[in-house]
Amino acid sequence: MKGINVCSVAGHVASDVLMATTKGGDAACSFRFAIDQGHKSTVFIRINAYGGNVEVIKRRQMRKGDYAVIEGELMNRQGHNDVITEVRCENIVIISKGN
Repeated sequence: MKGINVCSVAGHVASDVLMATTKGGDAACSFRFAIDQGHKSTVFIRINAYGGNVEVIKRRQMRKGDYAVIEGELMNRQGHNDVITEVRCENIVIISKGN
């Protein structure tokens, strides 16, 4: 039986948005995202966005400090020293602009 891979996170953009293009010429970007868990800790994850979601990010001029809700697919890839967990953005809503 197949599983369902849907991840929803809400938090702040924690780094500058790095714009790029894929080998196929499609728009792409990535950024760190901070999920504040109150008194427990803050979780940081990498978000990767493509195509139409990149256009939303550009149009809204999303930057570090902005609050957003992101839905996507949880993914793993091999890093230099260990496995890196990331979210491939399928939908993004930018709620408010940071300071």
